[in-house]
Amino acid sequence: MSHPTLRSSEPLSSLNRERIMASLARVFEQVFGRPVELTDATTAADLEGWDSVAQILLILASEREFGVRFESSELANVMNVGAFVTLVESKLRTTEQA
Repeated sequence: MSHPTLRSSEPLSSLNRERIMASLARVFEQVFGRPVELTDATTAADLEGWDSVAQILLILASEREFGVRFESSELANVMNVGAFVTLVESKLRTTEQA
């Protein structure tokens, strides 16, 4: 599957929340094999099949999609998709500053 956000001429660090959410929707579709409607409030309890294995696959696929690495301590505080988008934004800003 192609990664339009990664091939864009726009730097990843300048992605806005809407584009990050759209990229995450593609990641979720890859992992779950079906389109998934995401909101900031979406949690694992809202999505059938979002178990611990799916969680790991989502994290790994997100790392590939955005070109970042997540620490387990960062992920421990992520309780919904909105918090994950905020984490991705933070990682992209940090990557740009490095």
